Amino acid sequence: MRIRQNTQSQRIWRAMPRPGLCGYREAEALRVPYSPMKLREYPVTFRDEPMTSTEIATMWKRTFGDFAPLGYVCRHELRERWLRIHSLPASKRYPDTETEYGELLRRHNEVATIVLGEGEECALFVTTFGEQCASLAERGLPVIDHATFVDVPELATEQRGERISANVAVAWVSWKRTHFDFLIRSVADESAGGVLFANFRRHTAYAPYDGGADVFVDTPEQVALKKKQWSGWLSPRKDGL
Repeated sequence: MRIRQNTQSQRIWRAMPRPGLCGYREAEALRVPYSPMKLREYPVTFRDEPMTSTEIATMWKRTFGDFAPLGYVCRHELRERWLRIHSLPASKRYPDTETEYGELLRRHNEVATIVLGEGEECALFVTTFGEQCASLAERGLPVIDHATFVDVPELATEQRGERISANVAVAWVSWKRTHFDFLIRSVADESAGGVLFANFRRHTAYAPYDGGADVFVDTPEQVALKKKQWSGWLSPRKDGL
């Protein structure tokens, strides 16, 4: 699987709001307080025929909660399952050299492979901002071999007080180390945004942003283990940002 550069997607994604500037309605996971045991009451099964958008949305809500599949939204809703890694030493946000890009990709690939699993089936969510009726072709989605995006209107949200919608599309992909380097680099360069990989079987997610990645694991105990494993890549701030 290879990702081809899509100049149209870069033009559209550059016009997207920066993470942290968009407010979304808050909702508790499954309308009840979060509990890892409650999430495990819902078995995740896969099948050969394509899933409908309603089924995908239901799977997302059962595994994570009733909110948009965006890293900075999930960070607030799934605080006990969240940690953040930085892309570069000393928490430098943007790479300037190919050596720094290499370090960025090394960190992201290691984290995503451990969290998602090499060769595991994942849902790749891409959220774009604009009119709610915008077609998939108008959203400038990334071009990925052997993967087809479908609209998931059940997960679309609107910003408070603004006529802008967060439109969600999803494609099924197999996570493989280095195969999504172009997409990770695009996010790092602010040429892409609203990217999140979710492994429903593992109850995990990986959401790169320009500066690092928000990572979501199954339990608070796993958060503690991963923080020890990646201690050199964490923020020195108490809030983990």
